[in-house]
Amino acid sequence: VGARMPGKAQTFYARCADFTNYGHYQHTFAREELLGAGSIGVWRALFVELGGFDEELRSGEDVELCRRIQRHGYRTLYQPEIVVIHDHHYDTLRKLLHYNYSHGFQSGLATKMSLDREGGIRARIVGSIIQLPFLFLLMLPLVALLGTIRIVDLNRRDSKRVLLYSPYIFLGKLAYQVGVFVYLVKGKKSTRKKRMERGATVKVRSEESTATIWYRLQTYLRRRRFRFIQRLLAELSPG
Repeated sequence: VGARMPGKAQTFYARCADFTNYGHYQHTFAREELLGAGSIGVWRALFVELGGFDEELRSGEDVELCRRIQRHGYRTLYQPEIVVIHDHHYDTLRKLLHYNYSHGFQSGLATKMSLDREGGIRARIVGSIIQLPFLFLLMLPLVALLGTIRIVDLNRRDSKRVLLYSPYIFLGKLAYQVGVFVYLVKGKKSTRKKRMERGATVKVRSEESTATIWYRLQTYLRRRRFRFIQRLLAELSPG
């Protein structure tokens, strides 16, 4: 079960951050939902049985755990009567955009991949994103817009002001997806650089090996020639 998570600060941009990043946990009607770790309660026995959170994930480990819970036949319920105040400190537009960009860059792709382990169309889309990052670049505004529409639709009955926040929700979603895109591009460049460095290292080692073999061969021939001269002098010497 998960709780409603209103932010501690009620300033304009703090509320924008509430709806941008925690928009699924702001409304006042109960529903089956993938829950956030900031306000989640799980039976201890079930948590232990499932092995807890995936410690390899830097983000999205709560949603990934909820998916495993659901696969085991349990329901994950959002219960807004339980309230947890969330103090996130993203109370300016700069802080909101910086956090979302950093979040997308550091762990956005890993989160996308972890949520699509079961395969299906979403897994194919994520695969395309990895292989063709510039195709993903063209999709960024659409992805951010769809995320914004979903948040507005979830919360418009409880808070009409979400319509006022919607342009900034869109910017926050867009910053997150830009972070994912930049990671994809830099990750590919980094991979290519490592391959080139690895190839250069192999080439140097190959040249070193060739030089070593040639040196040993020359040394061997010199030694053999010296031994031949020794034997020849021994045969020619009297008595």
